[in-house]
Amino acid sequence: MASGPAAAADGYDTAAEQQLVQLVNQARSQQGLPALQQNAKLQQPARAHSQLMASRQTLSHQLPGEPILRKRLALSGLRFHTDGETVAFNQSAEAAHQNFMHSEPHRAIILSPEYNAVGVGAVERDGTLWITEDFARLR
Repeated sequence: MASGPAAAADGYDTAAEQQLVQLVNQARSQQGLPALQQNAKLQQPARAHSQLMASRQTLSHQLPGEPILRKRLALSGLRFHTDGETVAFNQSAEAAHQNFMHSEPHRAIILSPEYNAVGVGAVERDGTLWITEDFARLR
């Protein structure tokens, strides 16, 4: 979990974030798809969404008072054509990724050839890892 050097003061689990990007790209590579580029402007809304889910202890793609995904990404200054998102809470990045890959809608997003970039936000709260993976085709 997010303890020691991997846990930033702001609660982000940077090691889990990196692991999730690697797992996504490994899954894509196994299907002959190109790797997604990690993007800081995609990571900002992913982290903010994970923080919000963790603070409210609620798993959702849109929480009350929060803009829809497309608007959240646009507010970060991104120029993009297509967007997608996966969200989860679990005990580890690996377990969350395995659950994504065993869920057809999540698997389809991760393996979509439409995307070329990803931003991952992972927040540890009370032993639970809250995860948002935001995907886009950047212009």
